[in-house]
Amino acid sequence: MAKSNRRITLKDIAAATGVSPMTVSYALRNHPAVNAETGRRVREVAESMGYTPDPALSALVAYRSGKRPAASHGNLAWITDTPESRRKFAYFEEPVFRAASEQAGRLGYKLEIFRLGPEGYKAARLGRLFHNRGIQGALIAPLNHPRVLEGMNWERISAVSIGRSLRHPRLDHVTADHFEAGYRICAILRERGYRRIAFLSPSRTDDRVQHRFYASIRAAALDGERGWVPPFLIGENDAEVLARFLKKQRPDVVVSDDPAGLDLLRATGCDIPGELGFVATRIFGDDRTISGIRPAMAEIGERAISFLHMKMLVAERGVPDRVAGIVIQGHWQEGETLVTDVQEKGARH
Repeated sequence: MAKSNRRITLKDIAAATGVSPMTVSYALRNHPAVNAETGRRVREVAESMGYTPDPALSALVAYRSGKRPAASHGNLAWITDTPESRRKFAYFEEPVFRAASEQAGRLGYKLEIFRLGPEGYKAARLGRLFHNRGIQGALIAPLNHPRVLEGMNWERISAVSIGRSLRHPRLDHVTADHFEAGYRICAILRERGYRRIAFLSPSRTDDRVQHRFYASIRAAALDGERGWVPPFLIGENDAEVLARFLKKQRPDVVVSDDPAGLDLLRATGCDIPGELGFVATRIFGDDRTISGIRPAMAEIGERAISFLHMKMLVAERGVPDRVAGIVIQGHWQEGETLVTDVQEKGARH
């Protein structure tokens, strides 16, 4: 039988390896979205099948990646539930949107905002609107509340969600590494001599990230040395309730994923950092006085657009059978709400 001269495609390799064409594309480029074992297997199969990159597609990728000025490729959708009147308070969403919009422009797209809820659209109507306007890609913004989007025809578009607030359908996503942030904070606190950690969070805030901050602190407690106590989770935003909690549990540091956590502690009369240390799992805005993790918001926005762009290149649409996610670590910010050595602080007092 004569050997076929047909070019081996990403879909051929995907069929042979049981993964999606998007995963094949990432694996062939050693992208961190694909684990090492899957990447190795895909590359071995590709080599055995005689795969060589399509020069036309490679040129297109280079073209859209900014090596040459990008032409217009139409609009992408940014789906949000933040009302226009509240945009300036969307401390996480807005910087992510700006970075995503800039990256979209570099790739030849325009990112257009579509709002859900009373001020905007229902999900089912959005699906019809995207189809009529030829919009083939959508980013689901970090949502203000855990949400289910029903009635939208996902099979017509490529979609990526940002964060973990979209509960259904489960889409490929890009998010801050919440678990790593909490675990790293605990390691830093242990190095400085802090032992009794209290976790302060309104229940709705921790629920948005599927309790990953709280889980990471509990995991760090299990890995800790003798005398390391489990964290304490409280949900009240009441200074008197918090003051009673602090008096009873006597923590030496509070970790909070609530941007208002520091103000709430100060309302109880705590001296920070003299009496009590404070760490924020997420720092936004220009405040450089707080110690904690500053999410890589610009990189999250850029990666989300690049992820969506690659899905569109290989026509990967709909809800994936196996969800892929990219988690991005934040940066430690050394502020003024922790001491560098708890024992040294105690000696001075």
